[in-house]
Amino acid sequence: MKVIHIIPSVFNYFDDIRASAFALVDTLHSAGVEADAFTLQYGSEVAGPSVQTTVKQAAPGRSYKGQLNINNAIETFSNYDIAHLHAPFFGAAGKILAWKQAHPEIPLVVTCHRRIITPDFLSLFLKLYSLYYLPKIFAVADIIIVPSLAKFQAYFGGSFRRYGDKLLEIDDATTFLGQDFSVDSEGEELMGPERLALKYLMVYNELVNQ
Repeated sequence: MKVIHIIPSVFNYFDDIRASAFALVDTLHSAGVEADAFTLQYGSEVAGPSVQTTVKQAAPGRSYKGQLNINNAIETFSNYDIAHLHAPFFGAAGKILAWKQAHPEIPLVVTCHRRIITPDFLSLFLKLYSLYYLPKIFAVADIIIVPSLAKFQAYFGGSFRRYGDKLLEIDDATTFLGQDFSVDSEGEELMGPERLALKYLMVYNELVNQ
């Protein structure tokens, strides 16, 4: 299975999401998923040392090849079984929407990691961008994954109900959809990141085999 991850990377506003996403990519790769990733930068921003450090710490088994032009990256999406967008994000929302609408047969998974925190003017702009585009992205997504349904509801209010049939809560707990994720097939204890990756793999398989 081949999965492309679209990961936000605007200065330091999404450092935690970027770290979590690359850690997931790394663990999925260990589980047998051919998971590739590129980051969405801002304007002429380049992937500097902070990005390299984050990737090295979060995904030591993966090499990061730097920033890709969004147009070039989107051209490769059809080579994958699944596109996985990590949100909130900034940039290229319209192009991602257009790609999904043109390729409804390729599942789009969206993980909404958290809300936008607004300590300054730019983060307020990012929040407005998210509030405008995320509902549109959610509308075309095949599944929306959140670490906490309660926090998702608090962030989006009553409008969250329109996504009810797409929403799925995934955390690193030992159970998921009635299955035990405390140990692997050989009885070895699974760590949190491994449990998380196996749950995502379960979702990926369900989408691909529909």
